[in-house]
Amino acid sequence: MDKDQARNTIKEKRRALTNEYIGLHSALIFNNLRDFGVFDDISRIFTYVSAYKEVDTINIIKFCLDQGIKVCAPRVRGKEMDFVGITDFSQLKPGSFNIPEPVSDDIVVPEQSDVMLVPGIVFDRKLNRVGFGGGYYDRYFMEHHDLKTIGLAYDFQVIDHIDTEEFDIRVSALCTETQIITGGGA
Repeated sequence: MDKDQARNTIKEKRRALTNEYIGLHSALIFNNLRDFGVFDDISRIFTYVSAYKEVDTINIIKFCLDQGIKVCAPRVRGKEMDFVGITDFSQLKPGSFNIPEPVSDDIVVPEQSDVMLVPGIVFDRKLNRVGFGGGYYDRYFMEHHDLKTIGLAYDFQVIDHIDTEEFDIRVSALCTETQIITGGGA
């Protein structure tokens, strides 16, 4: 499917989600992440702060902070994105696109052992990802290509095929309410 067509179709479905749906399905996705062992033996995690009816990461962030796992959240500056460590939600303020961002300037550079939870509008079974179209995550992945990336999505956001371009970067794995896809899918 064409990227723009896929993006528009799934964005429309996501806009219709209720808070109840988001809460229930995000909890199932969080449970799958735990069952998959994502939080085992890590000292920090890079994760988006959910907005616009994305898979909710608030409980994931709370869990990590409670477990002593350092949480690093994205901050956008112009066309670039970096990640900053947070220790509680008071360190987030509305930033670019009105998405909560860290206020600190203490940039954290990921290491190969780190995990990043990645938002997206559409994913396919080969782990291709379509976001809002700004290219922030693709540029970040190009610079930090050894990072283990896990896309978070509702089942309806996963389609069989997305047309990709040379600069599109796949995620390492994809977690939904009912499945975890690894290794490029089928």
